[in-house]
Amino acid sequence: MFPPEQRDDGALFITLWATNRKAVSLRGPHCATVGWAHPQSLNLHKGDKQHMADLFSAEWMQGFQEAWNNEPELAGALAEIGFNSTIGYGFEGEAEPRGFIEVENGRVTRAGAYNGESLNWDLRAGPETWNKWKEKGVSMMSLGSAYMTGKLKFAVGDYKAMAKDPRMAGPFVKSFSVMGRV
Repeated sequence: MFPPEQRDDGALFITLWATNRKAVSLRGPHCATVGWAHPQSLNLHKGDKQHMADLFSAEWMQGFQEAWNNEPELAGALAEIGFNSTIGYGFEGEAEPRGFIEVENGRVTRAGAYNGESLNWDLRAGPETWNKWKEKGVSMMSLGSAYMTGKLKFAVGDYKAMAKDPRMAGPFVKSFSVMGRV
């Protein structure tokens, strides 16, 4: 870490890591500015380390519920097919998901920390993978690739059946971009 640097605009910059014109600097109390960042340092962008700790917490899941219900391509599309399901979200290698949503007629009616709810779907991936999807969204092709390479796992549920049904596949892909709004 390098000594703090006061800029003309009053912002305080602290460089955490630097070599060959590559650096990660913090500005202000809660945000990170990344310039010439090494790929391994990108997880500091926009305070993502803090957000990763909160991913799938009760509060995060309730934010996901609101974002889901406000997205017509997700809630509306699933309402058209009468979609009902309880979906868990978590990290690969953990015994249980961390969070869940209960969907009735396309809309999330309950969301929170997982507490033994019976699941129809249980999606798992590594923290870096979830973070990438939250930031950049996904396509059906990239999800298929993630499933085939083991980056996305279904502890419960049938990915292949879902992927074959366009009425479900489109909203499934959309749910990943909605995560980025939380």
